[in-house]
Amino acid sequence: MRKRYTHSAKQREAAGTFLRHSEILSDTDFLERCRDQLESTVVEAGLMVVAAVLEMSAASLTGSPHRGKAGGDCVRHGRQEGAVYLGGSKVRIDRPRVRRKSGGEVKVPAYETLRSSAGASEKVMKAALAGVSTRRYGQAVEDAAKVAGISKSNVSRKLVKETAKDLGTLMERDVPKDVVAVMIDGIRMGESMILAAIGIDASGRKHVLGLADGTTENARVVGDLLRSLKERGLKVDRKLLFVTDGAKAIRSAIKEVFGEHHEVQRCREHKIRNVTDRIAKSKVKYVRAYMRAAWKLPQEAGIAKMKQLAKELDVSHPDAARSLIEGLEDSFTVNRLGLPPVLIASLQSTNIIESSNGTIRRITGRIKNFQNADQAARWAATALLEAERGFRLLKGHSELWMLEAALGRPTQENAV
Repeated sequence: MRKRYTHSAKQREAAGTFLRHSEILSDTDFLERCRDQLESTVVEAGLMVVAAVLEMSAASLTGSPHRGKAGGDCVRHGRQEGAVYLGGSKVRIDRPRVRRKSGGEVKVPAYETLRSSAGASEKVMKAALAGVSTRRYGQAVEDAAKVAGISKSNVSRKLVKETAKDLGTLMERDVPKDVVAVMIDGIRMGESMILAAIGIDASGRKHVLGLADGTTENARVVGDLLRSLKERGLKVDRKLLFVTDGAKAIRSAIKEVFGEHHEVQRCREHKIRNVTDRIAKSKVKYVRAYMRAAWKLPQEAGIAKMKQLAKELDVSHPDAARSLIEGLEDSFTVNRLGLPPVLIASLQSTNIIESSNGTIRRITGRIKNFQNADQAARWAATALLEAERGFRLLKGHSELWMLEAALGRPTQENAV
């Protein structure tokens, strides 16, 4: 799992100050500072690339990390500190070890190449530099693998195998029994539309529940996803809260597969975009603020304010007015349920999935053309599982018992 780097307000302020005053520095000083920072970043990226290449090289001898293939002669033997040259400097790394079952150390080909060949080291650094943008990390690994004598076809086969494994893991694992809310949204990947579902359990933990692929968010694709969730254990006899992007196909599929007794909250961010995309730029700020203020009111008063705004828009932007009125009641579901402000903020939109979609874009950014829907689904599954590892508890998770009570579900407080 790659590290995530964040910057404090003080660091951002310092960076801004540096850029504002860089004009008083000589060109040499400025370039020296830039070079030092770049070299540090490239070396770190290079270490990531080397680690991936060493693992692939060891796996070519033993298979995936385990006690050895049946009948194979080589087995993993832990890890040991080693060193390679990157950017003209000797850097320490943890390298995998391999031994024969009959006894004796086996050299890992990639490690021997990278520690002894200055030319190979320089090429790995170039590959790492190309992969400084995390979107091209996979390409950097492929390039470095070539340097270490691992063919591109082997790398491609490994990627297909690993992403297929992730997709199988995601679509076969059980759905948590205490899910109280489900968010559904899609992301376009090439010609495919990948629809993802993320569940929130009673304790506030977030879980990637599954995905489905198609060309659009049509009822068949949504139905396939919902039926999969039901088969894997999603409890639909008790009322759930669904948060969707507003697509009619999703709402109709929920009704068809799960029944009419569930609550549906329409994503407010999608609603704002649908309206503001149809009006003049000069009015966007006003309309956005108006809609957000109306959502803070009780349902009846808020809907009245929205209808008043629709009348204003109908004069010059009738399309925006129709978009505002369409499905308006569903955008007030969290208000009608009487949830506290902290839960309304967390459940009023599909931003949790939008954030996960950002991970998909980061990991698959170098793939310019998905060959088919299966490839898109495999990579989406890998990226979603990666995003899941970084999920935090839902903001306001301690108040989720209020959602359970509003849905008529038994809560821990009731049980006590």
